[in-house]
Amino acid sequence: MKFIYKFFGLIVIFLGACLLFSRNIPTLSLTTSSAADLMSSTYPTVSIEMGDFFINNLTGYNSAVNASTIRESITPIDTSKEFTLSIVEKSKKIESMTYTLLSIPDNIEMYSEEVSDFDEGVDKKHLSTPIFLDTALDTSTEYALHICLSTDSGADIHYYTRIKYYESDFFLSKKLDFISDFHEATFSDLDEETDESEDAFDISSYLETSYENKYNESLANVSIYSNSDLIKWNGLPVKTVTTPVPTIKELNIEGASVLMSYYVTIKINKQTYLYYVEEFYRLRYSSGQMYLLYFERNMDQIFDASDFDYKDNVFNLGLSSETDFNLTCDSENKYMSFTKNGSLWFFDTEKNKLVQVFSINDSSNILKKKSSTSDNNKPYQYDIKIIDVHDNGDIDFVFCGYLNSGDYEGHVAIILYKYNATDDELTERLYIPLTKTYQRLDYDFGDFCYVNEKNVFYFELDDKVYTYNLSSKKYAVLSDNANENTFAMLKDACAYVFSNATEDSYATSLSILNLSTDEEVKISAPNNDKIRVLGTVENNIIYGLIREKDISKDESGETILPVYKTIIADCSGKILKKYSTKNHFVDSVETNGNVVTVHRLKRKPSGKYKKASDDTILSQNPENTSGFYIDDSTEDEYLKTTYIHVPTSAKVKSEPKYSKTDKILIDENTTFRITDENENTYYYTYTHGNISERNSSPAKAILSADEGMGVVLNSKGELIWERAGQFLSKKLSGISDSPATSKISSAKSCCYLLLKAAQVTVKPKELEGKNVLTILSDYLPTAVNLSGCNVKETLYFISNERPVIAKIGNDHYVVLKEYTETTITWYDPESDSDKTASLDSAYDLFKEQGNVFVSFI
Repeated sequence: MKFIYKFFGLIVIFLGACLLFSRNIPTLSLTTSSAADLMSSTYPTVSIEMGDFFINNLTGYNSAVNASTIRESITPIDTSKEFTLSIVEKSKKIESMTYTLLSIPDNIEMYSEEVSDFDEGVDKKHLSTPIFLDTALDTSTEYALHICLSTDSGADIHYYTRIKYYESDFFLSKKLDFISDFHEATFSDLDEETDESEDAFDISSYLETSYENKYNESLANVSIYSNSDLIKWNGLPVKTVTTPVPTIKELNIEGASVLMSYYVTIKINKQTYLYYVEEFYRLRYSSGQMYLLYFERNMDQIFDASDFDYKDNVFNLGLSSETDFNLTCDSENKYMSFTKNGSLWFFDTEKNKLVQVFSINDSSNILKKKSSTSDNNKPYQYDIKIIDVHDNGDIDFVFCGYLNSGDYEGHVAIILYKYNATDDELTERLYIPLTKTYQRLDYDFGDFCYVNEKNVFYFELDDKVYTYNLSSKKYAVLSDNANENTFAMLKDACAYVFSNATEDSYATSLSILNLSTDEEVKISAPNNDKIRVLGTVENNIIYGLIREKDISKDESGETILPVYKTIIADCSGKILKKYSTKNHFVDSVETNGNVVTVHRLKRKPSGKYKKASDDTILSQNPENTSGFYIDDSTEDEYLKTTYIHVPTSAKVKSEPKYSKTDKILIDENTTFRITDENENTYYYTYTHGNISERNSSPAKAILSADEGMGVVLNSKGELIWERAGQFLSKKLSGISDSPATSKISSAKSCCYLLLKAAQVTVKPKELEGKNVLTILSDYLPTAVNLSGCNVKETLYFISNERPVIAKIGNDHYVVLKEYTETTITWYDPESDSDKTASLDSAYDLFKEQGNVFVSFI
C-alpha cells in the first residue's frame, strides 16, 4: 500500500511542478494567429514618475530573465531611496506586484516587497505605487530592479531597470528640464504663439555647427554639428502626434545620456506624411552651468503602400536614416522583397501586387489614436532578415528580437517563417525562445542564416554554428568556436567558412560549406603551418597561413598570430590571389567593395612585433547586375528621398494592388530550445543609448566607448568602464608596501600588489609567468588587458578601488595608485618609492612604451 501512496504522491508533485513552472516556460499555440492579434499589445505600460516627468518606459517580459544582463534604462535614487512607479493597464488587469532589488552580476536578492494596493494616478489613467528600497546601497553603484506584475489571468509579467544611488544631488530634474526646453525650442519657429521675449530658449548657443556638414545633411540625420535651421526642421510644418518619454541611458553626478522617441507628421503638397523620430542627448551639469556635449536626431518616414510612381517605376520609401532595406529579388527579377519600419514587404511584378507580409508594429494606426505616453515603447526592438526570394515568389525570412504582441508577447526569440506567394500564406517553421534582450541578440546572432531545399536551417548564435533539420527535428553544432579568427559568412555565395581551431589548439584546416548543397570543401595548411580566417571579400574567402614559430604573445599577454602569406580563394577552394611581402606579416584585414586593406606587422630584432604601414589588395571587380535597385533623390537636399527602382522589363502601368497577410499558420510544434549563454567573455560598448559594438578585447571596447561618450559592460552585465564616471580624485591605500621577499622583477612585484588589492593571498616567490597578464590569470579570472587605452582612460579603474599595472620601460612595471584632476601617482617597486607626474606628461610617457596596462574587474 505504501508504494501506491508514493506513486500518487509523485503524481501530485509532478502536476504541481508543471503548474508552477508553466508560468515561466514560453508556450506554443498550435493554432492560426491572425495579423490583428499580432498588432494588439496587451501588456501594461510601466514607467517611472519623477517630479513632473514620466521617464523610462520599461519592456515587459513573459518570463524572468537574468536581471544583470538587462540595461535598458537607469533609474537614479537619492538618500530617500524612493520613487513612484506608474502603470497603465490595457486588457490585462493587475492584481499584485512584487519588486526585488538584486546585486550585479550575481543576482543576489538585497531587498524585496509585495504590493497589492495601488493609488490612482494624477490623470486617472495611471495606477501608481511608491517603491521604497530599504537597504544599504553603495554610491554610484548599479543594481538591478526586477518588477513582477501578477495579472487576473494568472500570468506574471516581468520588468527591469537599473538602480543607481547617489548621496549627493545628481541634478536629474535640471537635466530633464534642459532637454524639454531644447526639444520644444526646435519647434519654436513653427508655433505661431512662440514667445519672442529675451527669455526664449536659444538652441544655437549650444550647437557646434560645422561648415563641412552644412551642405551634406538632410532631416534624416541632424546633430550638434548641424545648423540651427536644420535642427528646427528647416521651417517645415511639423506636428508631434505622440508625447516623448525620456529614457535615462547613463547618469552620474555631472553627466547624463537620454534617449527620446516620438512620431510627427509633415504636410507637403496637401499630403500628410508620418515619421518616427529618435533624439539622443548627452549633457553635463557643472558649477551651475549646463553643457550640451552631444545631440543627434534621426528621422524615418513611415512607408505608405500607395506611394508608387508608375510613370518612373519607383517605390517611394521617403526620408530615411536607414541604409539597409534588405532588398532581395528572385533570379529573374519578377519578385522583390524589402524591409522598412519593421515590416516585410513583397512585390509581384506580374500581378502588380504589393503585400505587407509581416509586421508587429502598425505605425499607420498612430494617427488614429490620441497622443499618449503609453504608446511610446520603442517600436523596433527586432530585426527581419530576408534569407531568400525563390523563383516562384516564396520568401524565407527570420524574425529575431522582442515580440510586443500576439501569442509570443513578451518573448525574445528567433523565428523562421516561410511566405507562400501563391496562397498568400505565412507559416511559422521554427521558434527558438531565448532569455536575453534584443540589444544583446542583435550582436550575438549571426548576420547571415540560410534554409536550403532539404529543409536544413543554418544559423550562428553565441559563437556556435548550428544546423537544424526542420523535417527530422534534429540538430548538430558545426562549430562551437566561431570567432573572428575561425569563422566567416559569405551571404551572396550562401556559404559558411569555419576552422578546426579549439580553445586549446590553433587551426590546421578550413572548411567551406555550401549551404545550398551541403557540400563541404576542406583547405589544409601546408608544412605543419597553422591557418586563420581573416575575412571575406565579395563571394570569396580571405585566409592566412601562419608558421608556428612566429606565434607569440605581446607584452600584455595577448596572442599574436602573424600571417606570412594571405590568400583569396573562391568557395570551391580555388586560389584567386596570393599576397606576401618580405619581412612583413598580416595582422588583420578590412574590406570595402573589392578593395582589401591589409594591416601589417614587422618583427623587431628582439623578436617582438610592431605595427607597420598598411597595404591594399584589389580583388576581382564586382559584377554589374540589372534589376531592382535603391537610389536617393537629389531634388530636395533636406528631405532627401529614397526610392526602389523597378526594372524597366516589368511593365507596371498602374498603382499596385495592396494587401496584408491575415494569418500565420502554426500547424505543428515548432519549438527548438537551446542554451543561449555565451561561454566566451565579451565586452559590449553602449553609445547613443544602445549597444554599438561587441569586442573580445576590453581595451577596444573602452576606446570605442570613450570616442562615443558611452559605457562598457561585460557579458555578465557588470559595468566595466564609464566615460566621466570616475571621481575627480582618488587615492588607494596599501599599494606602497614593498613585498617582503628577496629581489624579484618589477612585473612580479606589481602582480603581488595588485593581487593583494584583489584580496588574493599569495607569496611573491610563487608567482610564475612570462608576462603580467599570464601571471595574474592564474589567480584572477577577472584580470583584464587594458593595453591600447591611454592612461586617462585607466583612471576609472583606480576610482573603483582597482590599481592598474603599467609599463614605463623595458621589463619595468609600476602600479598606478592615485590621481587628481591634473596629476597621477604610481608606486615603483624597483626604487621602492612613489612618483607623481602631470597627467599630460604621464600620457606621453606611457604612450611611448606602447600603453601597456593591466587591471582586474
